[in-house]
Amino acid sequence: MKRTVLLGLGVLMVSALALSAPAFAQMKMGYVDTDQILAEYKPFQDAQSEYRRYEDELQKQYAEKENVVGKLREDYERQKLLLSDAKKQEMEKDIQTKLAELQKFYQDSSGKVQQKNQELSEPIFKEVNVVLERVAKTGGYDFVFNANQVSYAKDEHNITQKVLEELNKELEAKKKGSPATKAGAPR
Repeated sequence: MKRTVLLGLGVLMVSALALSAPAFAQMKMGYVDTDQILAEYKPFQDAQSEYRRYEDELQKQYAEKENVVGKLREDYERQKLLLSDAKKQEMEKDIQTKLAELQKFYQDSSGKVQQKNQELSEPIFKEVNVVLERVAKTGGYDFVFNANQVSYAKDEHNITQKVLEELNKELEAKKKGSPATKAGAPR
């Protein structure tokens, strides 16, 4: 009895797969290399440059504050044998205060750097996704995968260049002030 049920289920599953195979064969799939898109898309490169400048400026400010703490420590170590207990405590307190300020600056800077990166890259990611969706719909794709998540795919299914071309067309249209890129205009 069990054998008959299992055999029946097996036949049913094979039949279902055979019937769905033509529908699956008609699906159109593609993939994009998002790393390539971001590496070649000028607005993203510009955003990354601005992000690095911002990060470098914060690192410079941190280094300056760190130097102040280092100088205070050196002065304290050099003078501590000659200082009164009250002056030692005052200098130690000053060093601790500057260290606390340095740590707070570091923590605040980490949050600011992440916020700046998101602020700069989020609009670009949204734009890339809008164009990717438009290219997929125009090309009749049912699915578009990220190349980083695909083990193997034929090059003919790679739509990265199409997406880059569309992004660059939009960028040129924006530079020229084309009505197609103004708010409310159909895309």
